[in-house]
Parts: sequence; structure tokens; C-alpha cells
Amino acid sequence: MNCGKHLHSASILAAGVLWGLYSIFSKIGLSRYHPFTVVFYTFLFAAICTAPFADLGAVIRAAARHPQVTGWGFSIALVSTVAPYILYTIGLQKVEAGKAAIMATTEPVTGCLLGFFAYGESHDLSRIIGILMILLSIIVLNVKTSPRGLP
Repeated sequence: MNCGKHLHSASILAAGVLWGLYSIFSKIGLSRYHPFTVVFYTFLFAAICTAPFADLGAVIRAAARHPQVTGWGFSIALVSTVAPYILYTIGLQKVEAGKAAIMATTEPVTGCLLGFFAYGESHDLSRIIGILMILLSIIVLNVKTSPRGLP
């Protein structure tokens, strides 16, 4: 039995649960604060909580030796972290947390498709069915229903 594999799987499942809590807590924060304020405090507290685990000296030395990496790092942070959090938090203002979470499941679809096209990762039938199920769930979720629950 490979304990490392189970630990990594548990980490991913925990991340999903905690991401769900972000939706709930952000929704509460949005009742009083602007989305940018909610995201600012999210990143502030994330930085404070993760700083003890980082070797900041090594980060500074690496940035000094390879300044172009710093630019790429900021670009990646902006595109794949800051922008999604801002957009998701803005969306939470008008969309129920559960509905927003399901709509945000386009993330694994994006990851699978980019992995396939950019890195040549293989896709078996189960992944293709999973992608289709995610897309179908988003479509079903966004179909307007009548007050009696029928389309």
C-alpha cells in the first residue's frame, strides 16, 4: 500500500472541502464588504499563515539570481490565482454558494483539456465521461425552471 498516494488524495479532498468553506465564508463577508476587500483579506491571511512554511531567504536569493522568473511568477499569480479569486468572489454576490461551486467545476475540465493538448496526457473513457458530466451538470443547473419545478 502506498501511503504517499493516499496522503495526496486526502490533501486534494481536503482542499475541495476547504474551497467549499471559502464560498460560505466569502458569502458572509460579501454581505458587509466589497469583493475586493474579501479577496484582499483572503490573501493577507493566507500569506501570514503560509509564511512560516516558506524559506523566504531562498525565495529572495532565487529572485535576485533570476529576475525573469520573478516576472513570470507574478504573471502566473495574477492569472491563475488573483483573477480567479476576484471573479469567483464577484460572482458570489449574486449567485448561491452551492450553484457557484458547481459552476466553478469547469476548473478540472480546463485542467484535463490543457493537459491533453499542451502536455500530451492521455484521456481514457472515464475522463471523457467525467468532463461531459461536469459540463452537463452546469447546463442543467442553469436551466430556468417554473415555480412548480418543471422547465
